[in-house]
Formats: sequence, structure tokens, C-alpha cells
Amino acid sequence: MFATNTDRKARFEQHLVQILNFGAVNLTMGIGYRSGAFEAMDAIGRPATIVEIADRSGLDGRYLKEWLGVMVSGRVIDLIDVGEDGEQYVLPAEHADLITRRSGTRILAYIHRKPPCLPPVPGKMCSRACRPGRGSKDRPVKQVIPQQPRRPV
Repeated sequence: MFATNTDRKARFEQHLVQILNFGAVNLTMGIGYRSGAFEAMDAIGRPATIVEIADRSGLDGRYLKEWLGVMVSGRVIDLIDVGEDGEQYVLPAEHADLITRRSGTRILAYIHRKPPCLPPVPGKMCSRACRPGRGSKDRPVKQVIPQQPRRPV
């Protein structure tokens, strides 16, 4: 057995965390594309509150806040703290140029529309659940990859 290089292990651990984080941002961008959240923010064209974005997009504010949190963490959308008035969010024009439909054939968000690791049924359920009053149903989702039986230790 080889001796463990702790520096190399730490670098690889950081790399794995980045992979997981970018994967989450990728999947969440797909939700924003399919739900119309990016388009709504682009149409507003200025910093806006969750209520304003929810009104424009037709999305439920609760789910929209969670989505915006991932988009801010992924540096796709900017968060502006405006003190007593609350938080505002903005989709920078430079980002909108690449991830909204107005970019035409150069749209990069299209690749997030149906990520290969997000099965179509759960992806549609997630996009629809973001609409007010929809929520998600407590129905089991068909497993795409069957679980391997556990071996006794």
C-alpha cells in the first residue's frame, strides 16, 4: 500500500467539492431555464425583489428564493443588499446575453435544459412544482438506476 500524500488528498477533496457544487448549479440552471425564471429576470432588467420576480415569472416565492440562493452561490445572479428594503436580485446583462433566449443560437442555458443526469420526469415535476399552489406530490419516482443489493459485511 502507498503512503497517503495529505496535500494531494486535500487538493482532491477540494476538487470533489467543486464538482458537486458545479453539478448543483448546472441542474438548478436547468430549472431556471425551463421555468422561465431567467427570462423573467431579463425582462425586468433591473434589481428586483423576490416578490417582483415571482409576479413576473409566475413562480412561487418560496421555491424561487431557494433557486435564487443557488444561482447567487454559483455567481450566475447577483444579490444586492439594500438594507431595510430587503434583498434584491439581478441577472447581469452580460450573463443574460449567454443564458436567455434573446441570445439566439448562442444560448448556453439550452445545454442545461435537459442535463443527462436529470431524468425527464423528475425534471418536469421540479419545474412544475415551482408554480404557486403546485408543490410536489408524495408519490414515489420511478428509479432510473436500480439500487444494488447490499452485501452483508
